[in-house]
Amino acid sequence: MVVLVVTVTVGALLARARKSDDRVWAVRLRMPVASGELLGSEAIEAVHVALPDLAGVRYLTPTEAAAGLTAASDLRAGDLLSSNDVVAVPSIPAADSGSSRNSLPVMVLMAGVAAALFVAGVFLGRSRTRPTELAEPPEPEHVEITAQPEPASVSALIEQLPEPVDDRPPLPPPTVALPPVMRPNVLLRVFGQPNVEGASISQALAAPFVVAAAGRPMTGDEIAELTGYSKKTLSSVFTTGHPVLARVGGKLELAPDVYTEHSWVDRCARLAVDALRAGREHDAVAWLRGGFAVAHSCDGAPYERPNGRATAWRWVDDHPVDISARADAEQAMVAAVLTGIDTWLSLGTLTEDDAGPLVDLTCRLARIIPYAPVVGQAWLSEWPTSAPALLVAGHLVARTADQIRRVADTAALLVSHSIIDASDDLADALELPG
Repeated sequence: MVVLVVTVTVGALLARARKSDDRVWAVRLRMPVASGELLGSEAIEAVHVALPDLAGVRYLTPTEAAAGLTAASDLRAGDLLSSNDVVAVPSIPAADSGSSRNSLPVMVLMAGVAAALFVAGVFLGRSRTRPTELAEPPEPEHVEITAQPEPASVSALIEQLPEPVDDRPPLPPPTVALPPVMRPNVLLRVFGQPNVEGASISQALAAPFVVAAAGRPMTGDEIAELTGYSKKTLSSVFTTGHPVLARVGGKLELAPDVYTEHSWVDRCARLAVDALRAGREHDAVAWLRGGFAVAHSCDGAPYERPNGRATAWRWVDDHPVDISARADAEQAMVAAVLTGIDTWLSLGTLTEDDAGPLVDLTCRLARIIPYAPVVGQAWLSEWPTSAPALLVAGHLVARTADQIRRVADTAALLVSHSIIDASDDLADALELPG
């Protein structure tokens, strides 16, 4: 009877302990993701949480998300990822954690009942065959009982896994600290010294930049003619599945999620405008910060310091024919930054901390890209070139006396070097003393 009571008590305690931990591993979005975009590793993270019990909603596991998914609609940062949020969920068998969780107390109870019945049967059997004369009781058998260790749970094993390491080089620190932002998997650095961040290219560095400037897939002959690289080098370096420049159908094209600086800033500005129109102000600010963080690290004019053989970069002022790679990068960067500033001013949420990096950015770009045409900016139609337009935009976002003075000092510097004219209109727009 004592065995039965102890067994039932232990089983009840185990059942209660098992039921107290209802947390499971799920997937949470670290950033907004637009409909149709691939959910890469930078957009999701594994979390150990208790899930809400919602009818018709099945939350995805980290194993399912790692198989590669596509967003079925616009997704917000911080949401838990369910099967309704993606186009399709790969079929991945998973253990029934609920049944295994509840089966242990039942097994303990069954074993306890069996043990109690066995002891009772032995006791009754001995009482029936006991002789009338008292006899020495038999020596009890000595049974060595060894405590078995508690098996490690799946949750404990997952928690012991090492954290993923991001080996991409960090951005240079800006004058004012920026918050964590979204970044592309691979970034082609165009401004200053051309370089690739997020992937390694040991040879033929200029090849992906040529394809990015063309905006279309190119043959090996075309790239070889512009850069001077041999076709053999291009074939050996850029194979099918290369993370930067992939070979598809006999041509080379940029791999998915590969952007130049100006194309990434332009994409962020456009997505911010779309988010603002949809009433998602938080997402709009996130995209603006993501674009401005990349623009803020520009440390020179496009292709200013060629990396490697100079002859491999001779095409930057002639290719493509309609607008050269250098001119397109300057014009696209200025247009994207001004569009982003206009969008943030429209939100009405620009703080002093956010304004500081924007003032630094406009002043820096006014110095390194002073003559780019300004297109598509009705609010700055009075300023057809980039330097005065950027200075006026910087003055509009300035929130402190130091920020306003920074814009005025940059304007005075550009005037002293005859880069811009000291016009009364510009002085009035910057509210400079007469």
